[in-house]
Amino acid sequence: MNEGYTNQDLLDACVNPPSDIFVTFGGVIHDFRNRTGMRQDELAEILGISWGQLAAIENNHYPKLTLRAVDSIATVMNVNRVSLIKLWYQTNDMPS
Repeated sequence: MNEGYTNQDLLDACVNPPSDIFVTFGGVIHDFRNRTGMRQDELAEILGISWGQLAAIENNHYPKLTLRAVDSIATVMNVNRVSLIKLWYQTNDMPS
């Protein structure tokens, strides 16, 4: 991976991926966490959620994820909130 890419560059690529790539919201969170070298329990603590909740988010099983939680994740990832919310919505992970 080119270390010249910022988290925002990577998120922007996920919001507008090539047609042959499918991106999930949870996958982006998982990749971000791995890229930073954080364990799930470390990121969960920063976000103020349980390890189980973060695991559910990364596995795209989080029916009660809120905009506040997505906003917190954007802050921790140091990315644009609107971009992350747009990805959440585009990948159909956003609750109806």
